[in-house]
Amino acid sequence: MDRRALALCVVVTAATMDLVDGTVANIVLPVVQRDLAAGDGAAAAIASAYTLALGSLLTLGGRLGDLFGPRRVLGLGTAGFVAASALCAAAPGPGPLIAARLAQGAAGAVLVPQTLTVVQLLYPTRERGRALSVFAGVAGAATVAGPVLGALVTRVDVLGLGWRAVFALNIPVGALVLAGLRWVPGGVRGECAVPGGSAVPGDGPFSGGVDGMGSALLGSGIALLSAPLLWGSAADRLLWTAVSLAGGAAALTGFAVHQGRRARRGRAPLVDPRLLRFRSFRGALQVTALVHAAVFALFLTLALYLQGERGWTPVQAAFAVLPWAVGIPLTSVPASSRLVPRFGRRVLAVGTAAMLLGVPASAWGLHLAGDAWYGPAPGLFVAGCGIRCVVAPVLGLGLREVPASAAGTASGVLNTVQHVAGALGTGVLGGVYAAHLELPVGGRLLPVLLGVVVLLVGALLSVRLLPRRP
Repeated sequence: MDRRALALCVVVTAATMDLVDGTVANIVLPVVQRDLAAGDGAAAAIASAYTLALGSLLTLGGRLGDLFGPRRVLGLGTAGFVAASALCAAAPGPGPLIAARLAQGAAGAVLVPQTLTVVQLLYPTRERGRALSVFAGVAGAATVAGPVLGALVTRVDVLGLGWRAVFALNIPVGALVLAGLRWVPGGVRGECAVPGGSAVPGDGPFSGGVDGMGSALLGSGIALLSAPLLWGSAADRLLWTAVSLAGGAAALTGFAVHQGRRARRGRAPLVDPRLLRFRSFRGALQVTALVHAAVFALFLTLALYLQGERGWTPVQAAFAVLPWAVGIPLTSVPASSRLVPRFGRRVLAVGTAAMLLGVPASAWGLHLAGDAWYGPAPGLFVAGCGIRCVVAPVLGLGLREVPASAAGTASGVLNTVQHVAGALGTGVLGGVYAAHLELPVGGRLLPVLLGVVVLLVGALLSVRLLPRRP
């Protein structure tokens, strides 16, 4: 195995830790809640603290990679992630666990942007599609397999740790990532450790220092907007919800004004506005937001329905989505390495069409099969194949014009959009689902229909905004 392949394995492993931990807590949350005697509010905070910290700090993490090199920052983020995971596994109560999950999310925000940056540095444009397809395939499978892993590890009771083993598993995995850092490029600014990759320029149109004010405005804005959706907006918290949403909107508006003013004065902003001049990057942001909002929300609705109304166990519900995970790797490599170079953005339209077909088909199959696990399997398999024909090409087409000196920032922005859109979609469609619980099954399908509409809009935008060829 050559050095580039080893480095790709390292960053894919690092990304897998983040993706698994983003979903694994949800499936074991009832067990955690009973063990720690946590109330409903604390349980919601345990589930969402990771996502809140991650989404708030991802762009800053990407900028740090541009400034200090992805290898160094990846090592720092991984070490912090391992330490925070150990604190999660040892948490004596809900308060310490919430704090440890926040720390885990902050470390993930430092770690995650470096993974895509390293892929961009390792491979020139003509070879990047295959690497991105491998990355996206593993990432998609890890996202869906997280609940399955959490349910199985808790049921087997590894080393007698119960649910704590879910977090303790990150310790040996993180140690492997740290041991493999010597193969990762970007340890020194302006230097690439792998032949054929792209150097990180020390100077250039996107270089500069850390924008502290911009980081504070962006992070607080995302946190204030996400918190009401992640932690609920019950009637007794309506005032708090309104204040939080208004504060978040004000902070993000201030961030946009601050970035433009800082760029005009010749000082490096956190997100250089010139990134948005790239039509392909703008298109990738919009398509990514719509697709992830729909997918995250649809999976939440499916989990709520199977466990809440059908009475399935967490293990049964987790295995019900395995066909999705199986379809993802089957299409990842062909979509990016063979289909996209030949057919360009039309692959995205085909992938979205597969999701538009698969999501309603899985709902209909579940209705026909009753409590049989295989009911939604065919539809979810088709949808899994479709999502990978969307996500991997979007990464390649969207980052095509971005210079290497801004790779970390661009990756951080894309990852931020993914997580924030997922949180917003989950909050909105999850609320719609809860509001329709008293209706017959047909009325409760409204979130599914809304998700399909969002996917359709994403398909139309991909055809309009993304380049025809990679």
